[in-house]
Amino acid sequence: MGQAVSGNHPQALTNKNMNQDKENICILPFISMDRNPYDEGLPAGPCCMYQQQGEKIFDFKSYWGSNELKQLREDFRKNKRPKGCWKCFDMESKGKKSIRQNANESRLSLHRDLIEAVDEELAPMEIKLKVGALCNLACRMCVTNVSSRVNAVYRSIGWQTLEPYKYDVDAENILKLHADTIRYIDVVGGEPFYNKKLLDLLKWLNDNGHARQMTMYITSNGMFYNEKLLHLLKSFKEVVLIISLDGIGKVHEYIRPGCDFQLVESNIKKFIDNGINVLVQSTISILNVLHLDKLDQWCEDKKIHNPQKHIVYDPKQLHPRNLPVELKLQVPEGYKKFVAEEPLDDYKVFMSELDKYWKTDIKEYMPEWGPYL
Repeated sequence: MGQAVSGNHPQALTNKNMNQDKENICILPFISMDRNPYDEGLPAGPCCMYQQQGEKIFDFKSYWGSNELKQLREDFRKNKRPKGCWKCFDMESKGKKSIRQNANESRLSLHRDLIEAVDEELAPMEIKLKVGALCNLACRMCVTNVSSRVNAVYRSIGWQTLEPYKYDVDAENILKLHADTIRYIDVVGGEPFYNKKLLDLLKWLNDNGHARQMTMYITSNGMFYNEKLLHLLKSFKEVVLIISLDGIGKVHEYIRPGCDFQLVESNIKKFIDNGINVLVQSTISILNVLHLDKLDQWCEDKKIHNPQKHIVYDPKQLHPRNLPVELKLQVPEGYKKFVAEEPLDDYKVFMSELDKYWKTDIKEYMPEWGPYL
């Protein structure tokens, strides 16, 4: 993965010594282009948490050569904590692992020499590709700008919607322009394997000999598998396939209407049997917090790594803190911290309207909800 620093390069060793004591350093501004999904218009940045400090820059080419990014790198060279990076340092102050720390663990030792490089000599090595909102599922804990199906459901019910994300043509163009130096691709948005534009891009990277030097991280709901897709994935140096699982069996199928858990389970096995590195990622919500220990056990039995879970903040009604008090007593010990806060939002109307739309009844999937809806 990437370009390891070798003992045969004295300059690289010098740079390593120069930077090993910089506890505030982050490697991402020196190698990565991403977008901030929490800021209007998805401005460019070195990671998804960074907040631009000046006039917003949206296209990757302009951002890579911008004074703001140059200043950000210089701040890190001087071991400062840049203002736009406050989210990571705030997380770390609260004992949580930040994106900065995760990135440094996997990238810093490989690319330390780039920290002291002249800005004009730096070329992007990592890029986030948002492939839009096109999706085959309408998951209950998803939102309208991320899934085209969720958007359609909300419009049918009469709820407010956001403009769905579009395929990031700018990111694709930069990826093709810098294909010789790009080493990492992070693909997110909708269901990537349901998106023909992405599949065409993967084929282009393979046909032009670039895929074999790239590591691709890609998040999927696991509903798609075929030999053509497998061939494209295996053309990459490495693929980390992150499958979104929120429970097992009926729990998962309730949370993700239209999903077939047995099919997902079968596809996961096929990917693993064919050498694809599969991880599981979950979203903690009011709908699954009582059952996540069973998913953890499933992952352990299958020897599948389940490295991190995210809490749902939108739709806010599904935040785990809103679980009925009596049900909070049944939450597995390892997940009690996620329901410790006082409820802020009423879940009943939201959940009932979705059950009405899907012609489902949560009590048939999770009987413990009987007295509460």
